[in-house]
Amino acid sequence: MLTRTHRYLASAMANVRDPDGFTRLYQLAESGPANSCKDAQVAATRIATLPACKGGLISDITVGDCVELVDSQRRVHARDGQKKVDGDVPQQRAASREATR
Repeated sequence: MLTRTHRYLASAMANVRDPDGFTRLYQLAESGPANSCKDAQVAATRIATLPACKGGLISDITVGDCVELVDSQRRVHARDGQKKVDGDVPQQRAASREATR
């Protein structure tokens, strides 16, 4: 999910999982500067990744979820269609699971 942009992820999550949350996001964007709508679409795709992977609603997203997403995006790269991962991901996942217990 982190190796490329998923064009329909935000709209699918808005329709299926959290219509109210995405409506609120787009309302906030429309009330801002002209470029806010474009920024909101980028944000919506990133925001949609969290409930798609972890479940829940936009209102359930925590700061820790955002930090984890940014860290994961930093470590995962798409190059020539190949997924490149920096570091030992299985070991990091195990440590992350232990930290949340």
